[in-house]
Amino acid sequence: RAPAVQARHAHVHQYGVERQFGGQLGGFHPVLGLGDLGADAFEEQARQFAVERFVKDLLPVTDSLMLAGAQQNADAKSLLEGQQATLRLLEKAFESAGLQALDPTGQPFNPEHHEAMVALPTAEVPPDSIITVVQRGWLLHGRLVRPARVIVAKAP
Repeated sequence: RAPAVQARHAHVHQYGVERQFGGQLGGFHPVLGLGDLGADAFEEQARQFAVERFVKDLLPVTDSLMLAGAQQNADAKSLLEGQQATLRLLEKAFESAGLQALDPTGQPFNPEHHEAMVALPTAEVPPDSIITVVQRGWLLHGRLVRPARVIVAKAP
């Protein structure tokens, strides 16, 4: 293959399309009908549909939220249980897409993964330890998407 085609195939592989299409990146694809001459078209298809699996994993979350919205006579306990079940569905979808939550409570502050909102004086935990997570951070396949917003301990 020409170097440009190899680079395109490596780029397409990054989106996880090789798994989605059964590892058939090279040569003729039985569904897309693309050979090396159609690499640009294949790359465009890959970009458009790379999140298809993630979208399918999110559909039950949408269904659950719509069902909760239709419940007119539900009590607070059943609404809370429904909310927790919906959150579990969402976390499962995130996990299958390679999205990982950062909850660094009690860990040392790491400026590469954490954003300090405030530093509070305390003798209960070592300085530069995270006391509270205000907002979880997120990693996508190990790459930081959003730092965790935290409250950090400082010496009294």
